[in-house]
Amino acid sequence: MMAILSKHIVCCLESVQSISKREEIKNWCAKGGKSLIDLSFDEMENFCGNIIQLTNSEGEAILVMSKRAKESYKQQEWFKDYDHVVAPDLATIE
Repeated sequence: MMAILSKHIVCCLESVQSISKREEIKNWCAKGGKSLIDLSFDEMENFCGNIIQLTNSEGEAILVMSKRAKESYKQQEWFKDYDHVVAPDLATIE
């Protein structure tokens, strides 16, 4: 449902019932200098919130998510803010 990355917060705000909590999340993103990637329920159900950021030995930022998640993102332009995207097929465990 949610991931906190170096430049973005990935979250399905619609899944947060409290409107005041949604606003808190938006404000928290703004204060932290992070862009909010607001997932749809469809994206959330396709594991788009199950994403992790790693750093390799060269200091490059790597996003790791499943192939299903990567293919389900409606917005993908923000991926360019990271050096690499790794998205193996994890259908067996999803």
